[in-house]
Amino acid sequence: MAVLHHKPISGRLLKAASAAASCLGICSCSLILGLQPLEVTDWHPRDAMVAASAMTDVWVKFSSSVDATKAEQAFSLSENGTPMTGSYSWQGNRLILTPTLTVSPGNDYEIAVVSTVETRAGNSLAKDFRFAFTTRTESGRPMVLSAQPVDGSRVTIPLLPIVVTFSEPVDKASFIAAFSVSPDPGGTISFDASGATASFTPLSVWEPGTEYNVILSDSLKDLSGNRLPEAVRFRFTAGADDVRPTLVAVRPTVNGAPHWAALTPQDPTDSTLLVNAGFETTWGIELRFSEPVSRENMESFIDLQPAWSFQIDPAGAPRDRFILVPEERFVWGSMYALTVKRGVLDSSRNATAADVVYHLRIDGPATRPPSVEVVRFRSNPSDSSPSYGQYTTQDSLANLNLSNFVPGVDAVSYFDIYLRLADGAAVDPFSIMHSFSVTATNGAAVISPVAVATTSFVDPQPQAITGLTPVRVSVKVTTTTNSGIVTLAVSDSLTDTAGNRAAAAFSLPLLK
Repeated sequence: MAVLHHKPISGRLLKAASAAASCLGICSCSLILGLQPLEVTDWHPRDAMVAASAMTDVWVKFSSSVDATKAEQAFSLSENGTPMTGSYSWQGNRLILTPTLTVSPGNDYEIAVVSTVETRAGNSLAKDFRFAFTTRTESGRPMVLSAQPVDGSRVTIPLLPIVVTFSEPVDKASFIAAFSVSPDPGGTISFDASGATASFTPLSVWEPGTEYNVILSDSLKDLSGNRLPEAVRFRFTAGADDVRPTLVAVRPTVNGAPHWAALTPQDPTDSTLLVNAGFETTWGIELRFSEPVSRENMESFIDLQPAWSFQIDPAGAPRDRFILVPEERFVWGSMYALTVKRGVLDSSRNATAADVVYHLRIDGPATRPPSVEVVRFRSNPSDSSPSYGQYTTQDSLANLNLSNFVPGVDAVSYFDIYLRLADGAAVDPFSIMHSFSVTATNGAAVISPVAVATTSFVDPQPQAITGLTPVRVSVKVTTTTNSGIVTLAVSDSLTDTAGNRAAAAFSLPLLK
């Protein structure tokens, strides 16, 4: 209960007394000491704990007559810290406040009169007057005695309820408002017969590998309106497995079946680039994990640079093995970087911990694109001892000898074209005939292919060149007396019998 004592003389009273003394031309302390400060001498209620049913209004009584307007502005009643509205009335020096909403059970109240209240002479309260009272039947705060699941535990039961037991029955509405779980699975709240135990039953299973955070805010109240001393927090993780999956092997595949040895990943601590050479353009890629992992959003964890189009097989349930099935060939001669990013989830929502990077060189011998390396032209088709001009791309604008051909007279000769082919591949004669052409500027000559031979060559046999495969293109040659540039070309449509296509067109301009 508040106890009032005599207050020291207010600052406003001292100023007034000083001014009076000045006006009278005197300097006497007796005038100042003879004045008494304004006081609140009585108030209602006087008890710290009251029954709400007995409360219709509150009032304060002043020690002397005061300015009514300032007094009403200074006098207030608050409920749980929130000001209440009401109407004012007077009985002598007693100021009465009748609240618009009645004082109700289970709340805390405070009467306040701030020091701005004054007598008509300007005498004010030495300091604010405050008195607190409550309509609670008891003032003990509720406490959490136990909570399930235990803080930091792992939950293996998919629909295990969250159960909180309190030291006393709690207000159900305040529990519902104070309780939260994140992420929120949705659920229902129920209470036992005593009202001291609350249960939250999820509508969907606790997601394995997910951490859930439960909060009971300090807005929770008991039946008397007493609140929790502080917010209560605990957390738990769903799923029995807490071991992260790992990427254990990456292997090339042929028609979906593992092929060749496992690739070697880049060591993140080593600045030296580790390259897996000999990768074929037609291969797919197998990813094998230490345990089944989720197929969901697997594409987002796989990055290949330069870009390569693929599908992931199989779909459906978690598996420990996935195949990147190619939708296009790798580019032969290129370097690719395959990154399997961290975050791939197992069935308990545990994620792989680190990125894994593989560097691939696409230079497998079985898918090498066919390429023209050497060209030999028989320059004396009518002689018994053949003579040849031999060219590579470095011989651009070298001389093409047509001096043994009579201008205006058709003659047949041949080009022996030497190709570097993939292992096991042969020359496709139809592709050669389609992709081969000879053009000339200034009408210098007309050279047209008439036949292609890839085996069973008519003598003389093509010269053997190690590592290269010859194909003979017979041509009809009609030369003129004009000079010009004769260009031999093989387009990039050239394809071998294994389906490998030339990476680039071949062009050899020669001077006639």
